[in-house]
Amino acid sequence: MNKPTDEQIREFWVKCGCYQSKMQLGTSWWFYPNKTIVHGLPPIDLNNLFKYAVPKLNKYRVSLSTVFNFNLWIAEIYDANNAGVCKDKDPALALFWAIWEVLTS
Repeated sequence: MNKPTDEQIREFWVKCGCYQSKMQLGTSWWFYPNKTIVHGLPPIDLNNLFKYAVPKLNKYRVSLSTVFNFNLWIAEIYDANNAGVCKDKDPALALFWAIWEVLTS
């Protein structure tokens, strides 16, 4: 999968409960749902995804597994009607895109 654009990252984090605040001199600050502040866009990493995005999927099953022989990660998100499945060499991107499929469907 490709890396997400800044606009996709913004939309993703807003759907996960984060919000942006512009302060003096146009500096961009983002607030996580727990009010933690980060300068610039929140990074797409496993820590942030499991802390802020996965809890939004409380009615879904989430699975992240690896295929060692192919250096590949597979993220799967399921409920009764919807599924998000993505593969990537980067586990954070695999999980991001699987969550993206569910949040934007």
